[in-house]
Amino acid sequence: MNAYLLLQNWTQTGATWNSRDGTSSWTNPGADGAGSRDSTATAWTCMPTGMYHYTMTQFISKWSNGTANYRIALIDTGEDGNGFNSHEDPVVFEKPQLNVTFTVYT
Repeated sequence: MNAYLLLQNWTQTGATWNSRDGTSSWTNPGADGAGSRDSTATAWTCMPTGMYHYTMTQFISKWSNGTANYRIALIDTGEDGNGFNSHEDPVVFEKPQLNVTFTVYT
């Protein structure tokens, strides 16, 4: 699976494979291509089961330095046979989670 910075804004209620906000199309369907997402991928290794931790430092550094935060796109490479659930999953513990750990330097 690859993670990319998104280059286009989208809405939770309007986003589909073809539309980013219910009105405007993604430059590439599924935000899978130039114009919709950054060209630099961050590869995340998938495992068969369980919870995994992925670093987001590279994304947060760009956002804190002024890059627009349209979030990230997770694009399946089709090489590992793994997938992930959406926040609509009825099983609470199978929904994706984001836990942020940070250090304040003085």
